[in-house]
Amino acid sequence: MLLLYVILLIELYLVQRLLRWRVARLEKRYGRVATEADALVKASQTRGGTIGRPDPLVGARQQYQLARLAMKRERVEARYASWLSFSERFAAFRGRLAGFKGKLVPYVVGAADVAGVVVALQKFGVDVGQVLAATFPRLMG
Repeated sequence: MLLLYVILLIELYLVQRLLRWRVARLEKRYGRVATEADALVKASQTRGGTIGRPDPLVGARQQYQLARLAMKRERVEARYASWLSFSERFAAFRGRLAGFKGKLVPYVVGAADVAGVVVALQKFGVDVGQVLAATFPRLMG
């Protein structure tokens, strides 16, 4: 019973680490996209013509690229924000679950363990009453 509880906590810790890794990757990606967009904004502020006049085609292309980067940045930012929110909620859940430390969760895991044994015994055709009578003869009297 306690072993199952510890295994559950370890698995939840590993899931939390994976979530943090995913959030860190998305944060790096967002930083790259934001840097690329900032560089394009700075490049669009310079004049593009050969004789000092702005070239309308270059300006239109830069505006188009800037709009595409802005949409991409918004998508990445939305994904990052949702994964970050989920990761924080999962970490809080895992913290609450680990905080019980013998109050409720081990008993629930133990009850699930007993229920699993009872279901397994019934699958093999063994009556639970017979097992209890054989195990606790004075109790079943």
